[in-house]
Amino acid sequence: MSQIECDVLVIGGGLAGCWAAIRAREKAARVIMVEKGKVARSGKSSFSGAGILCPYPADDLDAWRREIVVRGEYMADQDVVDALLAEQPARIREMGEWGLGYERDEKGDLLRTGGLGSMTTRVVTVSSQEMMEVLRRRMVELGVRILDRTYVTGLLTSDGVYPTTGAVTGCYGFNTRTGEPQTINAAATVLAAGGLGYFYFTGDGIAMGYRAGAEVWGMEFTRTMDQMTFQERFSDIHLITFQRLGMRLYNRLGERFMERYYPEQRENATRQQMALAVILENLEGRGPVQAGLNHLDRESLNKLRTLPSTAPRVRAMEREGIDFGKDRIAFNVHSGFINAESGGLKHNPHGQTTLPGLYVAGETGGFPANGAGTIPLKLASCCVEGYRAGESAARYAIWAGSRPVKRDQVRWLEEEAFRPIKAGKGMAPEELMDQVYEYLRPAGVSIFRSAGPMRALLAEQEGWTMAAAGLKARDWHELVKVHQKRSYIDCVGLTFRSSLERQETRGMNLRADYPYRDDVDWLKHIILKREGDGLKMKYEPLPMDKYKVRPDKLEKVPVKAPWPKHFAQRGKD
Repeated sequence: MSQIECDVLVIGGGLAGCWAAIRAREKAARVIMVEKGKVARSGKSSFSGAGILCPYPADDLDAWRREIVVRGEYMADQDVVDALLAEQPARIREMGEWGLGYERDEKGDLLRTGGLGSMTTRVVTVSSQEMMEVLRRRMVELGVRILDRTYVTGLLTSDGVYPTTGAVTGCYGFNTRTGEPQTINAAATVLAAGGLGYFYFTGDGIAMGYRAGAEVWGMEFTRTMDQMTFQERFSDIHLITFQRLGMRLYNRLGERFMERYYPEQRENATRQQMALAVILENLEGRGPVQAGLNHLDRESLNKLRTLPSTAPRVRAMEREGIDFGKDRIAFNVHSGFINAESGGLKHNPHGQTTLPGLYVAGETGGFPANGAGTIPLKLASCCVEGYRAGESAARYAIWAGSRPVKRDQVRWLEEEAFRPIKAGKGMAPEELMDQVYEYLRPAGVSIFRSAGPMRALLAEQEGWTMAAAGLKARDWHELVKVHQKRSYIDCVGLTFRSSLERQETRGMNLRADYPYRDDVDWLKHIILKREGDGLKMKYEPLPMDKYKVRPDKLEKVPVKAPWPKHFAQRGKD
């Protein structure tokens, strides 16, 4: 059995993982990062919108806090929000010192603009690829050992069982090009393996932690209409820059329909608001929708072509014959791709999960500062939460030391990891996922949820789980896909079990049978935990009495979101 030992293991090489590894290496001697692709070239961080929350100490941070909490519909951990506002300026400054270039104004100062749907908070934009290259370079300078192209299939535990009553002691995985198995024994482990969303972000970290026995929270707050596209084939990466420069949306009748739904924000609405409005226009026969940039002046159009955040995408569209200065562009929303925005492994403000030795950062932890909302906090949360988790993990590692690997558990994980590639027959992973996506795609299943369809979906999910156990893989690349699809299907179950339980509409949880926010009964987390082969659910009320931002009064608040009438009228069937 090949085995590597370290003080701190970081699983995942996105922004949160890099910050965790950097801070852990400043405190501990041996830090290893594993990434299923190549750090700085894979994961959401490498092609994110790169609009990073950028508070200044001189800002009215009380107003910032209030906007974040209110737009998060009061579900945010306000201790984490305060830490984010206090510590993010240092993370911005440090990345600049390491060589990251920020967009600046004519005076040379950082150019701060409004983020998606924000009225008070401000973000600064960067090239996401450059950001990740800078962080990789910093890790190398500090001596972090990076294992690219290493896919992790399971966590090691001190008692060798799932769900564990002991501590997490590392991980098991394999090289995605050679299939070489890898066992890493770690005193502390940070899971920063991304979240759940689109095709390739399949909730591996969430599923791994849940299987090992960690508690999961907030899974009902998922977007299922997240992926917006230009001309049906160019994704909406860096949408924030298009919004800032003045993009307008028009329906088939030539109307700027966002004014009807959100008169104050219009096209500066959040992703969820924009997606809901586009979907409703299509459902009610006023689609297709188009995005207009042809009213912009030459300077603004040139910014789209030259800013690091948008230039590659805009140039690709122009090579396809799209002329932003003349044409309106088809703009659409695709549903059915579950994207966990505020759900993941439960943890405290320092990244500690409910399992000793296991820490979490980034999307795997569900962004507790975000609450149930869509304020653009993700990248800033990755910076601050990654830094905090890395520091806490290093301190734990120094205190606890390493524990021996259970060889029986490694043999079991090895058998589970490689069974699909040894299978002589079985379904291919993409064939199963086509079925899953097709089922989730209708708006009445994944977006506008109600009890009857969700119960039917959960029954289907049990069948998908059984089918996933029999998937086959023809090579190492497809073996990764098999494990990713299993994780995704597990997370679909967690998502809709939580959504079925939360009998209200809040944030991403759009319940057509409960079209109101219920601050009387639902200012609490739904927490899921694996027990044996089953699932245990419990509630954890938010400590509203100690928080600074609270609803004016506890009541049931009708939701102002666009509601297609035929979904709202189905009731609780």
